[in-house]
Amino acid sequence: MAWTDRDGKPVEAPEPPAAGSYYTEIGDFQGAAYERNAFALGTEQEVAFLWEALGLRPGEVLVDVGCGTGRHSRAFAERGVRAIGVDISQGLLAAAAAHGTPAAFVRADARAMPLPDGCADVVICLCQGGFGITPGGDADVLAEIARILRPGGRLALTAFSLAFATRWLAPEDAIDLERGLIHTPADVRGPDAEARRYDLWTSCYTVAELHHLLADAGFVDVRLSGVEPGAYRLDPPRLADPELLALARRA
Repeated sequence: MAWTDRDGKPVEAPEPPAAGSYYTEIGDFQGAAYERNAFALGTEQEVAFLWEALGLRPGEVLVDVGCGTGRHSRAFAERGVRAIGVDISQGLLAAAAAHGTPAAFVRADARAMPLPDGCADVVICLCQGGFGITPGGDADVLAEIARILRPGGRLALTAFSLAFATRWLAPEDAIDLERGLIHTPADVRGPDAEARRYDLWTSCYTVAELHHLLADAGFVDVRLSGVEPGAYRLDPPRLADPELLALARRA
């Protein structure tokens, strides 16, 4: 385990919690303010794209893993999907429920969801919700997603691109290239624009690594594209794309 700065020089950085998941306190602080983040402004485009790309139909069951304030769950529910949002933060889920949406919400760790085997037609896991912010636990998140998906069920998942992350590492960031893990000290905005500093750890992936993880979890017909929030598309990944979007099917 070797943290370095963007020039490859050794630096000190804290290790993620042993339990892996760390976002509960941050989400509880943010609440509805989560949707002020720039990356949360592209919901309409993302939902419209995924509706077509996943071949969604009214009445299907969709589970939104790491749903945050439920922005995707709510939008899919408005299109007639039976949406269930899962998140570890009660504060984020309270903000989601406050919209009066037909979507349902469940508080749970993405590695242990209280949902039956094969209950979902579709699972989405976007914007490092659950996957990517559970350092050392992403394979467990994928295994749990595979468990709740019916055979042939479809998946849409985004992961932060290691190629992009290494290119644009900020001065305060630290990276462990062996683990593909970035530590960021971030000022997070909460209610009334109050800011608190939190430690964030994000797992980043190459195209090959993400392909292998998905295959090991039992996914087939994997297609990876390079995207950014609010601009989902079906194109090969580029160095300038901050995220990788995986579309796949459970075997």
